Amino acid sequence: MKIHGTAKGGAISKKDFGVAFGGAPCVDEAWMSTLDFDPDSTLTLTAAYPSRGEGTVGVDSSAMIDEIITTVKCNLADAEAGSALDGTIYCEVRRLSDNNLQHSLDDMPASELDGTKTQYTFSGSNYTIKDGETICIRYDNASSTKQITLYRSADESAYDGTNSGRSVLYSSSGEWAVEASEDWLAIFSSCT
Repeated sequence: MKIHGTAKGGAISKKDFGVAFGGAPCVDEAWMSTLDFDPDSTLTLTAAYPSRGEGTVGVDSSAMIDEIITTVKCNLADAEAGSALDGTIYCEVRRLSDNNLQHSLDDMPASELDGTKTQYTFSGSNYTIKDGETICIRYDNASSTKQITLYRSADESAYDGTNSGRSVLYSSSGEWAVEASEDWLAIFSSCT
């Protein structure tokens, strides 16, 4: 059963069920940036940029490396409010060098989004992040009229200096780039 936590309508996230179903209390709430740092800086998933996220920069020193990820929380919105989004939004781990899928965390219908910035939670099985990987959001039906907004920090990498940064996949070349001076606003956690 998938439950996508959102601030809209007072829905609760999967994390809230940890104790009720016998899971251990969540201690490691987050090892990434907060969701409200510089909240008006945006990124867009488009046909040219169908995947964005946070990636290591191949220096073996990113604070992401060797961390276990189970849950990702991020703010999303329909960039073209009222565009009747369809298709699927995926939360994944991909290898930066060849875009190879390493781990699929969770997915949700794009039709759940509207023009309001709303927090969503993607939860799945544990995965340990390795150097040269990115945790990303991918929209499988992006076009000139169907686009999704993510949020970023335009600060000088609020998370771990220049050892990781917001990542983007260029559909024209199939190659990833990492902008180490900025971070994707997300909470990555080993909590379920």
